[in-house]
Amino acid sequence: RDLDASSAERIAVAHFGLHDVGVLALVRAFPSNSPLTLLDVSDNSLSSRGVISLLTFLGQQHALRAIQLAHTPQVDSKSVKPLFIFLSRRQRVTEIGLEGTGIDLEA
Repeated sequence: RDLDASSAERIAVAHFGLHDVGVLALVRAFPSNSPLTLLDVSDNSLSSRGVISLLTFLGQQHALRAIQLAHTPQVDSKSVKPLFIFLSRRQRVTEIGLEGTGIDLEA
């Protein structure tokens, strides 16, 4: 699949088979405070540890509005507190996709 490079505002790499290191290398290629509004890393092999590292990078992305982590079952309850902290500090983020993760959305 091709990387969605239609705009510097979006990184869409769903279904690329990326692990933590690959996702982090990709997002680090974007400068701090870039116009990034959407990050979609759905259906990759991202772990909770990777999500926590990713949130550190995303904290510098002030235009960010949406994060898609759907269908990454390795993302589990260890990610919940860091996600809540991130979202409390980034109130512009209005969408986060967690369907199909190891986080119990019914609790």
